[in-house]
Amino acid sequence: KDGRIFLDEYQVSMDELEDHLKRLVAGQKKQLFLRADKEVPYGTVVQVMGEIKAAGIDKLGIVAEEPKQDKNK
Repeated sequence: KDGRIFLDEYQVSMDELEDHLKRLVAGQKKQLFLRADKEVPYGTVVQVMGEIKAAGIDKLGIVAEEPKQDKNK
């Protein structure tokens, strides 16, 4: 929600993202999983998805948190 982007535990800028993705993931034909805080603007998520596509990664999974269960039920 504060605008920071991480590949695993390493922080990268939006400008560096495509190059890091190409180096780390694209050449290995691996699937990438994207997880974003619910406070992140949708436009930012779409921008990151665009960088992922531009890096040549076709297999993109979206990680969603499971809804919290009401413990009183």
